[in-house]
Amino acid sequence: MEGVLPRDVIWRPNAGFTAPARAWLSGQLAPLVSDLLSPERVRSRGLFDPKEVQRLVAANQAGAEDNALRIWALLTLELWQQAFFDDHGAQRVAGKDLLGDTDV
Repeated sequence: MEGVLPRDVIWRPNAGFTAPARAWLSGQLAPLVSDLLSPERVRSRGLFDPKEVQRLVAANQAGAEDNALRIWALLTLELWQQAFFDDHGAQRVAGKDLLGDTDV
């Protein structure tokens, strides 16, 4: 495309692409965030301060802070703990569907 596009466009450094995690967490995934990072669930895990987790979520949703990556990490940690530590997760890992005894 040399000769068609400007030189600074062709030879600029590569830039990474990031998923719109902040928009997802405040939009489509908001119910999941509310459920998986609820104060009760965070308190029951005993790993993080529920008030601080709620502050991170609220500040992200309000647009005051971009905590999307932190919230994403907390969500994936919770899902990992469910899959590998909780009773219903142990069934999933053993090839069982959570809604019944059907093999997946």
